Amino acid sequence: MTSRAKPTVRRSNRSGRDGNNRKNLFINLAFGVAAFIGIASLIGAAAATYFGAHFTEVGKVNGQQITQDTYRDRVKIDSFRLDQTEAQVRTQNQLGHLTDAEMQTRLAILEQRRQTIVNATLDELIDVTLMGQLATQQGITVSEADIDRRMTDEATQRELRHVSIISVKPEVTAGATTSTDAQKAAAKAKADGALVDIKGGKAFADVAKAVSTDSSAASGGDSGWVRSDDTAIDPALLAKLFTLNPGGLTDVMVGSDGTARIGQLVEIAPPTLDPTWTDRIKDAGVSVSAYREAVRGDLIREALTKKVLADATTVASVQRQVSEIFVSAGTSQATGDEVKVSHILYTPGDQDPGASTPPSADPGWLSAKAKAQATLDKLKALKPADQATAFAVAARTDSKDTTSGANGGELDWFTQDQLDTSFGDAVFKAGLNKGDLIGPVASQFGWHVILFEGRRGAPDKRIVDLQTQAAAAGADFAKLAKDNSDSADASTGGDLGWVAPYQLDAEREKAMFAAPIGKPSDVLKTSSGYYLFLVRTEQSRVPDATQVTTLNSTAFQNWYAEQKAKATITPDLTAGSS
Repeated sequence: MTSRAKPTVRRSNRSGRDGNNRKNLFINLAFGVAAFIGIASLIGAAAATYFGAHFTEVGKVNGQQITQDTYRDRVKIDSFRLDQTEAQVRTQNQLGHLTDAEMQTRLAILEQRRQTIVNATLDELIDVTLMGQLATQQGITVSEADIDRRMTDEATQRELRHVSIISVKPEVTAGATTSTDAQKAAAKAKADGALVDIKGGKAFADVAKAVSTDSSAASGGDSGWVRSDDTAIDPALLAKLFTLNPGGLTDVMVGSDGTARIGQLVEIAPPTLDPTWTDRIKDAGVSVSAYREAVRGDLIREALTKKVLADATTVASVQRQVSEIFVSAGTSQATGDEVKVSHILYTPGDQDPGASTPPSADPGWLSAKAKAQATLDKLKALKPADQATAFAVAARTDSKDTTSGANGGELDWFTQDQLDTSFGDAVFKAGLNKGDLIGPVASQFGWHVILFEGRRGAPDKRIVDLQTQAAAAGADFAKLAKDNSDSADASTGGDLGWVAPYQLDAEREKAMFAAPIGKPSDVLKTSSGYYLFLVRTEQSRVPDATQVTTLNSTAFQNWYAEQKAKATITPDLTAGSS
């Protein structure tokens, strides 16, 4: 019997392979997930870096962001504009339109702007953003065509005109602050005669040298090259000069300052368009779209300014007729009484004043003391009524303190802590009366002869006393102002005339419009001193010509300061300067 071999049973390996495959799959998936996470992290980091570099907030105005990108673009634009202005200044110098001195002055101003560009640019963007919001509220818009026109204007070198000017300033009587009508008429008559001479054939330059009172007279009235927006020339005269042909003359024109002027146009440098302007913007690393937005901001500012000024100067508003008393806080932070004196200073060896050792047996000091004593003796020998006049004459001729000497020896009001110790002890001595002569008094500067003018309390106490006096029945506010106010309007009794909104600084204006009519106001304390106001009456009225002149220079700034104070602004200069 033959036996058959038992067949071998073969086990399947599928389950092992499946396990390995699943294991490999999980490993690959894990690597894939890790790689994805890594890539995603890199993408996230890159995105965060990009976002940080471009969209980080450097400021916010009423919730509107100013981003890092906007800030950087504006820095580039402002730098580009400074560079272009510098190039124009240098070109004008090369063409003879600017002297070397004028060029250096303008270049120094440009360099100052460059030094402050980091902080100034963020401030500028804050203003641009806020003004854009305010313009929208005012219904002001700027079109793309407006921007195109301004871009063309910026690419154009403005017309320049070479002019000569004869100026005849009216005389002012010694001791007066303004010319009389007769003095103004005499100045105009002199200018009229000069114009007749020029038209009769005399050279403009020769007449200017003989007649003009301006510093340009020595150069025949040559006033250099000017643009139509030049602020150094009387506006009416400038406008007339830009209507003339070369060689043309203006009539005699009397400015608001009373000066009579004649202008002559010498030659014209016509405007020129730079066809490479846009390319130069790009070459500076500035995108044209960003530059156009900067131009839009410029136009919005101009339109907003124009509207605010028009409203302030042509529309009726509630105005108040106001007088004021101002008591200066002075230059010292110390409290206490103030003294006013005049003095004549005699220095050792008649040298210019300078702090030195106290007087001793030194011959120079002894000589100075002897001169001071001689002057004091002469003054005391006069009648009391004549002493002040003689003192002023001696101060002008003898005093080595030439600044006060030119004013008869008169010094400002001082507290004792502001003065040399010996000088202060002498003038703050109790019992002194106006007109008393003191001296000779030694200080570290020399020997003094002193005329006592008066003593008054500290500013904060004086203003309260003045408020009490002004509130008394029958009080004369104008006289109180004349006798006590430190303001330039004291001579007119502190009369400010009519005050319209935005005519004066916000601090004073707010106090004036909060004051009762016909009664003294509360005391307003400011960094410079103390104010007391009397509102005489109130009306709704359109500003007069004098007010319009003031408002044209103050209204927009004061209005905008008020709007800015209301806004929520959060600048971040640290982020902006990175």
